[in-house]
Formats: sequence, structure tokens, C-alpha cells
Amino acid sequence: MRGEDKIMKKFGIGFSILILCLLSFPFYAQAAIGFGVKAGVNYANISGPGVGKEWENRMALVAGAFFTFNIGKIFALQPEILYSQKGPKWDEQFQLEGEDFKATAHMDYLDIAALAKVFIPVTSNSAFRINVFAGPYVGFKLKGKLEYEWGGEPGENDLEYLKSQDVGLVFGGGFDFAVGSGRLSVDARYGKSLSSISKDEDMKHQVFSVLLGYSFK
Repeated sequence: MRGEDKIMKKFGIGFSILILCLLSFPFYAQAAIGFGVKAGVNYANISGPGVGKEWENRMALVAGAFFTFNIGKIFALQPEILYSQKGPKWDEQFQLEGEDFKATAHMDYLDIAALAKVFIPVTSNSAFRINVFAGPYVGFKLKGKLEYEWGGEPGENDLEYLKSQDVGLVFGGGFDFAVGSGRLSVDARYGKSLSSISKDEDMKHQVFSVLLGYSFK
């Protein structure tokens, strides 16, 4: 199976899981349901006892869709499905065995999150709201590859030590405001693995993200 076909299959599985999660809520018929899309940037790195200081935050893409179950005026449940590029970079200012070395660890995931969200209205008609949120996520690995240039010679390796799933916690905050018939939102969040992403050693993702979204209801 080609790489693109594998990604589409995992996306389909992830979207099906998200829909099943939505339908499993007993109050879904009574809750006000919104749907939206969002995109932004990750500042991704990894942490662990064996991770060298040479690895730095890497700017990468995050994008996807979400549902919002508004329960009353201040509380909501928000399942999300996001394509998230993770993994750090090694700048060429650090040498490896006496040779200039630079690298990018491409660790791409399909993240499914279940967030609990609290809104804080700023205006009397809720046109502008601040929010805080937190919840777990599970990430399904789509790609694990190291692309590098060592001593002027390019190369790449598969990151075979990566597990197929990443389970973690995400929390953050932001704001949204009415635009047309929907709402525009901005949020900043931090996510970290709860267990090792490596089969060989203790290694965890740590990702700071900023996203812009639009909800159609």
C-alpha cells in the first residue's frame, strides 16, 4: 500500500472513531452542536534522559476539524481530529563526530482529542468569550523519518523505534468572537506525551501550538 493510501486509511479510521465518540454522548440531541475547522503551527520538540541539548524546537503544521457540544452557556465538550507534524530539528551549529550536521525529525500523527472547555463571557451578549480547556489525546503515527545532511552529504533514515501510538494530555486557552453566522477562534495550547513514544528509551513529545479556527455554528 502506498504511503498516501495508508494516510487516507488512518484518517478515515480516525474520523470514524471521532463520529462514534460524538454519538456516544447521551445528551447529544439536546446539546447545541457546532462544527468547525482550524489550522496553525506547532513548536515541537522531544524530551527524555537520552535526548541531547542539540535538538531544538521545530516549527511545523497542525490542521484539522472539530465538533463543539455546547452545554449551557459556559461549558462545552470539544472532540477534535488534527493532522499534527511533530519532531524536533538539529541545527548545523552543532557538529556530529567533527562534521557539520543538521537534521529534521519528521514525526507526523493523526491526533484525536477530547477536550472539556469552559467559556468566560466578556460581553453581556457573549459576542466575545475567553476560554480554557484540557483533555486527553491519542495520536496515530503517520510518518517517522529522519532527514539529515552530514558533512555535506544528504540522507534519511526511518525512525523504526517510534511506537505506532502516542497518548498524552493537552491544555490551553484562547478566545472566540462572532463573525457572520459563526465564530472565529484563536487558541494556544501545550501537549505532552504521558508515556514514551519510543520502543527503546524514555522519550516524549512536547508541543506548543497556536491555532486559528472557525466554527460554523
